[in-house]
This record gives sequence, C-alpha cells and structure tokens, in this order.
Amino acid sequence: MDRKNFLKILIHQSGIDPAQPVLAGISGGPDSICLLHLLHQCGIPTVAAHLDHALRSTSAAEADHVGRVCAEMGIPLIRKRIDAADYSERHHLAIEEGARVLRYDFLFEEAKKAGAQAVLVAHHADDQVETVLMHLMRGSGLSGLAGIRMVLLPNPWGERIPLGRPLLLIWREEIEKYCRIHQLQPVQDGSNLDTQYYRNRIRHELIPELKTYNPLIKERLQKMSEVVGQEEELLRALTDREWNNVLLESTDRYIVLRRNEVQTLTPGLTRRLIRKGILALNHSLRDIEFDCVERGVDFIRNSNRSNQEVLCAGLVIFNCYRERLVIAFDDDSLDNLWPQISPGTEIWLPEMGETAINQKWVVHVGPTAERLPGKDAYSCLVDISQLTDRLVVNTAREGDRFMPYGMKGKTMKLGDFWTNEGLPNRARKRWPLVRSGGEIIWIPGFRIADSVKV
Repeated sequence: MDRKNFLKILIHQSGIDPAQPVLAGISGGPDSICLLHLLHQCGIPTVAAHLDHALRSTSAAEADHVGRVCAEMGIPLIRKRIDAADYSERHHLAIEEGARVLRYDFLFEEAKKAGAQAVLVAHHADDQVETVLMHLMRGSGLSGLAGIRMVLLPNPWGERIPLGRPLLLIWREEIEKYCRIHQLQPVQDGSNLDTQYYRNRIRHELIPELKTYNPLIKERLQKMSEVVGQEEELLRALTDREWNNVLLESTDRYIVLRRNEVQTLTPGLTRRLIRKGILALNHSLRDIEFDCVERGVDFIRNSNRSNQEVLCAGLVIFNCYRERLVIAFDDDSLDNLWPQISPGTEIWLPEMGETAINQKWVVHVGPTAERLPGKDAYSCLVDISQLTDRLVVNTAREGDRFMPYGMKGKTMKLGDFWTNEGLPNRARKRWPLVRSGGEIIWIPGFRIADSVKV
C-alpha cells in the first residue's frame, strides 16, 4: 500500500473529494494509525475522533498516545470517554456490540459537527474475511456473505454522511508492514488475543484450521465476498422496486404492506422484504438470523391461529384487515395506525361538532347536509330517528353483540365479527365503539349496525 494507490481508492472507490474534510475513527491500533497517516500523506483535510470505551485499565493511556500521534501529524483530535460495559448491561447488549453502537453514534455525531463529507474507519481485508465467516456460521443470506461494504450510504446513522472503509482491500500484513516502514508506533491491544471474543476465536483458531484445507482460504473468501457484493447490489435494486410496489405506510414504529401482493412474490423476494422491514425499524441490527426471517415467510404463507408471529428484536408480523400485513414493535400500542382509547373510557358526543378521543383521532358529528370529512371506512351515515339515546364512544364489554349492516336483524358476537374482518387481537381491547342506548351502532373502520341504516 502506497500513497498513490490509496488516493485512487479514496477518490474512485470511496467517492471522497480530496479537498473536503473527513472524520477518521482512530482506535490507536495499526490499522487506524495507518489510515490516519495515509490521509495525512495525501493532504486530505482530516479530523480524528477517538472513543475510550473504558474497558481496559490501559485505555486512558492509549487515548493519550492517540493524542500524541495526532499532535505530531498536526491533525485535530476529538476525544471522549464512556463506560461501554455499563451501557451494554443497561441495554442488554454484548459488550462488543454495545461498544460498537457507542462508537458509531459518537463518530457520526462529531462528523455532523465538523461538517465532514464522510466518516472513515480502518476495516481491512482480514476483517472482511472474519465477518463473512461470522455471517456464514449464523446462517446469513447473501447480504451477510457480501460482508462489509466499502461505502455504506444510507446507513443506520443517516442518509447524508457515508461510512467509508478505504482499507477494505488491504491485508493486515500489509498494514503492519506500512507501520514499520514509516516508523509508526500503534497501540497493541491485548484484547485482540483474547479468544473469549467470538471474532478473535475465528481469527486465531478457525482461520488457521481452514488454511490446512486451503492455504489461500482468506483470498478465496475475500474474492467471494466481492463477487457476492456486486450481485447483492442487483438484488437490492430489485428488492427496492418490489418494496415500493407493496408498501402502504412506513413509520419508525410500524410498516404496513399489501398482503395480497406480498403473497404472490417468490420466497426469495419475500425474505428480502421481511429483512428490509426489520432493518427499517431497527437500524442497529447487524445479523438477522435465517430462522427469524423464515418464521415471517411461513406466517405470510400460512397464518397461524393467533394471527401473529414473533420475528426478532421485539418485532412481530401480523395480518390486519385481511388485506394488510404489518411489521411492528410488539410492545407498541400503534395509536397512529388505528384508533385506540383506554379500556373503560366513555366519551359522550354532542349532537354536532368535533370531539377528540386521543391526540390523533377526532369524532366529527354533523347533519347530512354538511360535507363529510372523507368517504371511507372511518365515515358513515346513520338514521338519527333510529337512535335510542345520545351517542357515546367506549370500548368492548363482555358479551357484546353486533348487528352488522346487511345482516337484516341478526346479531353476532363482537369477537366473531372482528375475526371475520381480520382485526388483530392486540387492537380489540382498546378499539373505540360508537353506541346509542347500549347498542353498538358503528364500529369505526368497519360497518354501521343494520338497525340504523338510512
């Protein structure tokens, strides 16, 4: 690796403008010190950022060393110390994962402040091989076998600042040689030898064993990830096209898809859509296991009695109104997806006017001469002469029956009606019902009672 080749990679493969500033994540190890020195040699305006995870007794001294290296190169350094072990415990994460989340949050926050065009980190070809093996053993799909991408945009931290890895094609051995030639003094992290960590076991135990089968196994895996990554780009474009076809609504708490259209897709595309939905709701997930996605595929093909299936990371998939498929957080009431009020609530409605039942939903009552807010399942006409009392909004009661429009006087259990209409169980307890004299005369989103039809 020399300055000329590195600059080519920066410009042509990482999309970096040599005249604009970048933020480099620097741990102090050989790879990040090599990256910093190459940026300095190429004259790239650089801000260095170092996060001390406080995981080792030597971490403060290592941060000081990074400070001295940056000072020698005349590169400004942003430093921060945070207890990664405490954070990981509070958020129920493995320490490695917790440290990673904290590091990237820190890097992108500082990149925004510095006006950096990109965040650059020092992942190299050996990291790529280890990552591919980790994904392979976890049953990952093609996206996992593609490994780490040289440029990631959009990414979990935004859609404007890319995450770049300009050393991704360079082997660790070359990086260490570069450090020796230029007399760089990186920090030697002793934890890299600790085989309690999963990645270290792959590095120090699995890869040496695989080399006994094929001495060029690392090169083969690296080339495979490159080829798979190119094909993954094509599949990603196909997935995005289908996603736009089947997407009805998307928020940071739930995603609604056209169920019928999803059911017509091939299993491969269905898997990719489920994976895309999971990642859209939980950006921090790196590894989505095969079983998680396959549960979603099986549910779409053959819904179970509960009309819901657990995916992963607190996410579930369920059918809604028969024609919709929803991916959402299991602990979310989804008040913005459908109308909900607290059980036991009673809201008396005026003869005319508007009444809010929560922060989003409003009940509007008016004469037929008045223009209705919208002609849909959340608007209805009833014969006022058939009402026996004032209108009140409340929730389901035990033993409730309903006379749906078109049933000509016949009633049915409210629960059976909801099952026929495909309302998920999680929405029923808090669903608002409009009554008059105790009779359900309208179920918003569905039908009026036959007894009050015009």
